Amino acid sequence: MEIKFRMSEIKSFSEFLTDIENKVVKNGFSFIILINDTQKRDIREFVQEIKNHFDIFILEGAYIPSSKKQVENCFFNGFHGTYYLDKKEILNIDEEILKYTSLLFPKGSIFLEYSGSDRTIVDKILKMDYIPVIKSCDLELLDYTRMKIKKSKKLSRYLKYVPLLEQIKCEYRMGDKLKRKVILETDNLRQKLMIKNVDDSFNSSGL
Repeated sequence: MEIKFRMSEIKSFSEFLTDIENKVVKNGFSFIILINDTQKRDIREFVQEIKNHFDIFILEGAYIPSSKKQVENCFFNGFHGTYYLDKKEILNIDEEILKYTSLLFPKGSIFLEYSGSDRTIVDKILKMDYIPVIKSCDLELLDYTRMKIKKSKKLSRYLKYVPLLEQIKCEYRMGDKLKRKVILETDNLRQKLMIKNVDDSFNSSGL
């Protein structure tokens, strides 16, 4: 199940937090897909406020960017990963953009919708360290994708908490919740350190 929120539809932040509580947390989920369909590029404070209230993974839902700058905006805004919406002409995607995304975000935190049925395309997506989210009703392809991902520890790291390849939500034990919290805190710290290093390099160069 995907839990998507569009920023243009959020009228009140307090109501938005209540929606997360009711639709996500109380139903046993631990992630949301946030689509920034507004003109605001800097939404760091918005994303940070979500983190302050909930231990959940926050993925940016967006179409595959056309520039590295767009990827950097997603990262600097504090998202834990990305969820790229379906693009029919997947073979024409700029692979350099995809590779750059996989350098910024942890392995296993980048998802890409795929509505086709070609296993070679699935293999290509996996080879780039992306997780294909199968949107068709092809159960054989879904099973094939799951099997390939389970063989890769780096790609399967988040799937318990972001079960986008499952049709039912995960049941969490207390130990799982603690592990989730540790992963989130580690990723948040990693992100802050990377952003600080970039800021320091700009400052030292006088930019």
